[in-house]
Amino acid sequence: MITYGGLLARRLLVAAIAVPFVLGWVIVEGQRAEQYDPAFAISIFAIILIVIFTILIWQSAAVIECLSNQRDCAQKALRTYEAKLGSFVDANVIGILFGDVSGGIEQANDEFLRIIGYTREDLLAGKLSWSNITPPEYLLLG
Repeated sequence: MITYGGLLARRLLVAAIAVPFVLGWVIVEGQRAEQYDPAFAISIFAIILIVIFTILIWQSAAVIECLSNQRDCAQKALRTYEAKLGSFVDANVIGILFGDVSGGIEQANDEFLRIIGYTREDLLAGKLSWSNITPPEYLLLG
């Protein structure tokens, strides 16, 4: 799973190490060749760092904004599908249950309870288990 903090760290950490190292090496080489004086080199170093990190931060913010918008759209779609599923379950057209892997029934609609002959109170009391109401010949399928 991608986290926003991890994304920022991957984008900025490499630059925070590599850019000053490379620029420092270029400045040292330029001074050895007597191309410019130290004050000019330090000024250029600072300006280049400011520009590079401004661009990286701006791009990172744009990527995070895009990911945030995608997450919001996915959450909205999920809520829409959950509402549709909920209305279908509540319609009691067919019996529907939501269970867990250990045999428990988390939720069931009234039609399902009618079909198996149990009440909502039985469900809420935890008396229902799909492994107990499933015929033995079907338990091993899957």
